[in-house]
Amino acid sequence: MFGHSDPLANVQFAMTQADGRPLPAWLKFDARTGQVSGTMPPGFQGELTLRLTARDSQGHAVSTVIKLKAGDVGPAARSGMAEQLQRHAQLRAGQLAAQRLHL
Repeated sequence: MFGHSDPLANVQFAMTQADGRPLPAWLKFDARTGQVSGTMPPGFQGELTLRLTARDSQGHAVSTVIKLKAGDVGPAARSGMAEQLQRHAQLRAGQLAAQRLHL
């Protein structure tokens, strides 16, 4: 999702809810691998808006918003969080193909 003009730059990643609050207890973000994992609690519906931030050693930062939607859509149509994030990354990659982000 992010690119840096210096391929050797040390970039740290962090994820919070979009309003700055920590992630819900059921959602984990591994800053080393960039993997998000978790299981939405039964009955969870609605949208969870997350902010992924990349910060380099000079303090430059860039972030993107990721929206996870949940609802009672039935087992055949329900996709997991990994699939939702993958679709989002694919959409963002297409949108950013002509406009690369630089820290």
